[in-house]
Amino acid sequence: MSILNVEHLSHGFGDRAIFQDVSFRLLKGEHIGLVGANGEGKSTFMSIITGKLQPDEGKVEWAKHVRAGYLDQHTVLEKGMTIRDVLKSAFAYLFEMEEQMNAICDKMGEASEDEMNAMMEELGTIQDLLMAHDFYIIDSKVEEVGRALGLQEIGMDKDVSELSGGQRTKVLLGKLLLEKPDILLLDEPTNYLDEEHIAWLKRYLLDYENAFILISHDIPFLNSVVNIIYHMENQELNRYVGDYDHFKEVHAVQKAQIEAAYNRQQQEIAQLKDFVARNKARVATRNMAMSRQKKLDKMDLIELAAEKPKPEFNFRYGRTPGKMLFETKKLVIKQTTKIILYIKTKLMENKLLYIEEHMSCQNYMTTIETGFKFIEFTEDTELGEDDTSKNYLLFFLKGDFTVSYNQFHNRTFQAGDMILIPRSSSFKGVAKKGGNLLSMFFDVPESSCDKLVLQSLSEICKEKEYKFEPIKIRYPLTPFLEILTYCIRNSMNCSHLHDLMQRELFFLLRGFYEKEEIAMLFYPIIGKRIDFKDFVMHNYTKVSNIEQLISLSNLGRSCFFARFNEVFGMTAKQWMLKQKNQLILEKMTKPGICIKDIIEELGFDSQVYFSRYCKQHFGCTPSQLIKRCQTDYSTD
Repeated sequence: MSILNVEHLSHGFGDRAIFQDVSFRLLKGEHIGLVGANGEGKSTFMSIITGKLQPDEGKVEWAKHVRAGYLDQHTVLEKGMTIRDVLKSAFAYLFEMEEQMNAICDKMGEASEDEMNAMMEELGTIQDLLMAHDFYIIDSKVEEVGRALGLQEIGMDKDVSELSGGQRTKVLLGKLLLEKPDILLLDEPTNYLDEEHIAWLKRYLLDYENAFILISHDIPFLNSVVNIIYHMENQELNRYVGDYDHFKEVHAVQKAQIEAAYNRQQQEIAQLKDFVARNKARVATRNMAMSRQKKLDKMDLIELAAEKPKPEFNFRYGRTPGKMLFETKKLVIKQTTKIILYIKTKLMENKLLYIEEHMSCQNYMTTIETGFKFIEFTEDTELGEDDTSKNYLLFFLKGDFTVSYNQFHNRTFQAGDMILIPRSSSFKGVAKKGGNLLSMFFDVPESSCDKLVLQSLSEICKEKEYKFEPIKIRYPLTPFLEILTYCIRNSMNCSHLHDLMQRELFFLLRGFYEKEEIAMLFYPIIGKRIDFKDFVMHNYTKVSNIEQLISLSNLGRSCFFARFNEVFGMTAKQWMLKQKNQLILEKMTKPGICIKDIIEELGFDSQVYFSRYCKQHFGCTPSQLIKRCQTDYSTD
């Protein structure tokens, strides 16, 4: 019996595809291990099948009356509840049945004989269900799970708000196991468990009669409890019967077979190409050469999956400084909500920065495509662009600035403000003497976490009116920007530095700013009503396909398609096709237009393909279409 069906699933974040046409089926009693390298999409897959994340394409279908339990370590535990209360809440549906039974008993005193018989029958049914689900030994079951997971050592009456992250995970796992759902979804359940508790969980899962999907990097634990492996790699999901060790053996054999087939094909391709090159110019052998060329063109090429880069760390010892870095006397550090201590040393003399070494490194950037720039204004200076190619996050560090942008004119911003100027905007500004500005220019956030956060904040934007008000720079951005400014001013333009600082900036915003503040800061690129139509109209001619347009938009694929439908009333594919056809017709109306020119300008592969395209979309050949367009144009 199939519990879960996933058909033709596709999903991605920005320009990165996670799944491509993935299908999956879960049968009753299957114990599945979901494996794959970090970043392949295991947790994303869990989020999709639980409904927390909507796929770009495909269908997720659960069987009727199936209860799924998901170990979500981000579940909120209410203050005032004890560990015992949380564990007993797993049986909430049974307590509701007991209340229903008590309500029936209260009505029996006033019931007729027929009603009494019906009530007795219903009471019997409820009683049987309570007995079958061990309702009358709930306390002992709670104690058993609490003991097995080490919760009794913490204290079953301890308030859950006082628990650590590891203790919370144990409580949530215990509650999930007590619920006995039809399918368990476990993401790294052995985290925070010691050997004794892992051994108990192993025995529990081995005896578990229902299905479960397990993600774990604990290979011995995974091996001991699963009987099916689903391997996630290169946007595919493949099924293997057996444990993890058996999967590795089969996968290695398959990989070797593919590599052998690839090598044979490459050898054949080389031989065919050599024959064509030697014989295509000779009249006697030209036909044979063309025959082999056709074979080359029709050949289904075997592609090898790119090897994932493995991290490598090479730690180098720096020179021992000859000078004292800093010295303190009678130092006192107090714990407050902010760090009060700032130590200023002789580092400002650049003795330890090794600037020359940085500039000679292959990672040193002479031209910065994405990253940070620091500008110091010595007099009233104009800045800006007519058509920004990146998103600009502006940090006003010192002085006053007057800025004009598509949405406002001559707004004044002061030190401590930060605003976002989106891609494809026109903005100009005037900086007063003594002003300092730090800018971050970027395409899309590198981290998938940051992308998901921005997508989720678009819901807040629906409820807010954007007034282009700046967001204030405050701790911990203040010391972060100070350090970053110092590095940039001293020519530390390492690509790694800029990448790391961008990621750290998004991390600090997510960790120390409210969601409403982040939503208002990034509103120009995530708000539904701001310039989406203008963005599409401005950029669709600059790209060759929809995926490139999505990449420019700073939106996830699903979010982009939903917004496109909302704004244009049709799918992006339909609209792009309509624009392409309209452009073809416009070019065909020009006097003396050549079909070859149209093919080159619009990027068609060949005249044959263009002819086929015209017959499909216009019902005639390119020559007939030109004649028709020229006739209509002259009539007008």
